[in-house]
Amino acid sequence: LIVRDANGCSDTTSTSVDVIDNPGASLTVSNDTFCYQTQKFVFDPSSSTGGYNQSLGRYTWKFSPDANPDTVTRTSPDKVSVKFDSAGIKTVKLYVENRKGCKDTLTKNIVVLPNPYASWVSGSYIQCLQGNEFNFNSTNTQSTAGSSLVKYQWNFGTGAVPGTSTKITPNAVSYTGEGKKEVVLTVTDANGCTDTFKHTVLVKPNPTARFIFGTYGDNQCFRGHTFEVDAQMAGSGQSSSPVGGSRILQYYWDFGSGANNQIDSGSNVKDITYSGFGKRNITLIIKDANGCDDTLSKEINVKNHPVAQFTINQASQCYRGNEFIFRNTGSSAVTNSSLTNYNWSF
Repeated sequence: LIVRDANGCSDTTSTSVDVIDNPGASLTVSNDTFCYQTQKFVFDPSSSTGGYNQSLGRYTWKFSPDANPDTVTRTSPDKVSVKFDSAGIKTVKLYVENRKGCKDTLTKNIVVLPNPYASWVSGSYIQCLQGNEFNFNSTNTQSTAGSSLVKYQWNFGTGAVPGTSTKITPNAVSYTGEGKKEVVLTVTDANGCTDTFKHTVLVKPNPTARFIFGTYGDNQCFRGHTFEVDAQMAGSGQSSSPVGGSRILQYYWDFGSGANNQIDSGSNVKDITYSGFGKRNITLIIKDANGCDDTLSKEINVKNHPVAQFTINQASQCYRGNEFIFRNTGSSAVTNSSLTNYNWSF
């Protein structure tokens, strides 16, 4: 500065100033688009500069209000991991300040994509092991606006046949063993976002149908035959049995054609007879308190009798000199059998 007065006199003074270079805010992000359920945003400010001959002393992050965390302040260029509580476009601001107090700001937008919605229902969630067949329906599953579902992946749990499927509505899924089964559906949309829905179905164990025949067994001759069946004979080891926590409520017998009592509902049935000979099946169906049943069939044989026939030389003779001659001339065995004994009584 030079000053001059009216007398023509002057004076000069000078001083120096320091013009400090501005810092430069810069950031990188692991990915600027993530699906909501799998988001892993990691922000890195290490590319920011403090300006000529300067270093940065403060890094301040401002995220959307639904971010966790929503504000972070550091004194070193550490990476920051953030998760957002909702989908949408999110604004990220980085404020940097060098050690001379000069500042710079950078704003960046990132995207959190919404996930699809997975869901399934079944026509029946509880079935008995014998004959079980589950049908699943995922029509309540939804894609997000502007996207569409491109993949369905099912896992039906242990013992399932089939074990997996990619159908929208898989049907006729059966299980080889009882118990709770976790069924998992994962859907994927056109953005690559996924959702998973899990629920269980229950396969109840079946009771076991068993029965034994009475004293005369299962193979009897037609004349005088009488069959007996018993599904609860103590100590036989052949009694029908329920599963734990249940009990047998019903016995249903079918004795086949020609029986004097074709059906019955007791655990022990006696005096079963048939109007003709031949092989037949006796079938027992039991049902327990869980509503599950089991069936057992056993074969019986009502055997036909041979035919006894003989001739006499003369059926009426005088006492003196009588001599009866008996000849076995027409006796015959049934098919697939043979005569093994002839017993005459005079």
